[in-house]
Formats: sequence, C-alpha cells, structure tokens
Amino acid sequence: MNNVKQFVAEARSKGLHDEQIKQLLINAGWAETEAQVAVLDLSIPSAPHTAQDTSSVEPSQSQPHANVNPHTKVNDKSISALEAALQHVLLWVFTITTSIMIGVVSYELFGARSGSSETLLTYLVLEVFTFIPFAILFSNYLKKFRKQSDLKTGKVWSIITIVLHSLGLIGALATFVLVLVLVDGGDDTTALLVSSAAIATMNALVVSAYVIANFVKPTYAWRKKVLPLFPILLLVLISIFGILALVRVGPLRADDQTRKQLVSIVKAIREEAKSSKSLPATLQDVDANTVGVSYAKQTNTKYQLCADFNKGIDSGYDRGNYDIDDTYISTYDFEAENNGQQCFTIKATSLIPDPYRLYPDTSYDSTTN
Repeated sequence: MNNVKQFVAEARSKGLHDEQIKQLLINAGWAETEAQVAVLDLSIPSAPHTAQDTSSVEPSQSQPHANVNPHTKVNDKSISALEAALQHVLLWVFTITTSIMIGVVSYELFGARSGSSETLLTYLVLEVFTFIPFAILFSNYLKKFRKQSDLKTGKVWSIITIVLHSLGLIGALATFVLVLVLVDGGDDTTALLVSSAAIATMNALVVSAYVIANFVKPTYAWRKKVLPLFPILLLVLISIFGILALVRVGPLRADDQTRKQLVSIVKAIREEAKSSKSLPATLQDVDANTVGVSYAKQTNTKYQLCADFNKGIDSGYDRGNYDIDDTYISTYDFEAENNGQQCFTIKATSLIPDPYRLYPDTSYDSTTN
C-alpha cells in the first residue's frame, strides 16, 4: 500500500479532497472498500497464510490498477439532465412572475396609481404556483449536495441561468441609478426605486447561488452552509411583498365592491327615471343595495352619489367639470381620487331631450321640465 499512500499524499498536496481521491482510485479499478481504506490510511489485518498462500499480497503489488495517475481529471458530477432542465425553467418562470409582482405591489404601495385586488391576487397565486415546484426541486438537489459536495446543478443550464439573471441584475441596477440621478421627484419615483432594488436583489441571489454551486471549488467547506440559504432568502424576499400585497387586498376589494354597488345603483335609477319620467326622491325608491351610499338630487336631470373609499387612484386624466353619463356606466367611472368620502355627479340622459343629449351641460340643464 506504500504506492497508494504516496499517491494519496501527492493528490492532497495538489488540493484534491478525499472524495475526489477516492473517485480517482475507483476509476483506476480499485474496489470502493479498498479506495476508502487507502484514503483513510487504515490497514486491514490479514489471516495467517502458508508459503504457498499469496492472497495477502498488497493490491499495489498484485493488481495493475494500483498505478493511479494523480493528474487524472475527475468527471464533473451533476444532477440528471431532466431534473436540471425542470429546475432552471421553473426558476426562470418564477423570477419573471416575481419581477412583475414586485413592480405591481411597489406601485400599489408607493406609486400614484392603485392596483386592483384581482391583479394583486393573481400575482400572489402565480408566486405560489411557481415558487413551490422550484423549491421542491432545489431542495432535492440540496439533499444530494450534502452527501456529495461537488454535485452541480447542470453546468450548461446553470451558465444560461447565470447569464440571463446577470442581465436582469444589470438592468435593475441601471434603472435604480437612472431614476435616482435623473428623475426629479414624482409620484412614481419611490415605486421605481423600491421595485428595481428588489428585482436586483433577487437576480443577485440567483447568480450567486449558481456560481457557488458550479464554479466554486468543492474543497471550500462554507459552500455547504451558504448554498441552503438561497431558497430561504428568496422566500423572505417574496414574502415581504406578498404580505404587503395581502394587506392591500382587503381595502382594494372593499373599494371594488363599492364601485360595483354604485354602478348597480346608477342602473336602477336609470330604469326608475325611464319609467316614472323623473329622478327618484330618495334611494329607497329604487330596487338596489344602497347601504353606505348617499343620494342627492341636484336638478331634474342630475343627481349626486357619495360613498367612502379606502384608497385614492390617480386615473391619469383630469375629470374637470364633466359629469358621468348613465348610459355607458362602468366601475372605471368611480375611481376615487382621494381616501374617504367621494362624490360623483351623474346625468340622467333619458330625461334630457334628444337635441341636447350630446351637450347637456351647456345647452340644457333647467331645474324644471
């Protein structure tokens, strides 16, 4: 075994760890048990033998496979091609949907325009259905990695992932710097800064994890401590925005219901006006859910509805003095510009004579018919 001990010592001096040395011996033809004994520098007691018994001859003397070249390259070990493909494709889908979600939630929390509850819930569902499958596959890799520290996540797939997310990292950082330097205030500046910083962090985590898994020497023991932190940090990042989104979903859903209620009331008033040829005196005269909504008749062709809102929305255009036409009513007509009570003026087009319906505000708005 002296030759093998010398080989083991020489291999260690060149930076190879025990698992690599053991694999070299196995590749050269040694049995796994013999290779393990050689690496651990153990001796196996042999039974007494006669002069004719040659079974105790050392493997290095009786077997040609003991002549091992320490310069032999150990084959890269990787998870299966199918597992690598699934892991990376799911990661790409996850990071794309997460980037969108972070942008939406950031604009909801820090921007001027509010998102809808349906939008936030959609992205939350997408997060769950993209992160969990990826997390399962990556956890399965980590289990194998703990036993085999040189295991890789598919080198070609990992290179593609590193390149794509490096581009995402550069783009997010460029956006952050440009907004910070060039944009002078504005309602959406904070939202852009928060979203670009979070997206840059996510891409940096992905790049770091796959560089460590595939290109850092297995001899560094810290790899086993650092790599399992990757999915945990990703989960923390998306949980922060997920919790903030959930906090917003309740108030937004309440506002959505208020808008639908206002649309329903306007339609009920329109039907009442058509049948009775006049606006109702109170909301009790119409068949609709009117809880939390106040009504005031302004003229014979106009009335006002007021309701409380949790979140104001910058609709992007100035309403000016234009009133809401009850003919083509929708929830978008009731976008509250501020929190609290908001009032909307609606014109009953069925009560306006035909020649004046196009421009009733300037041509016809008498208080009597």
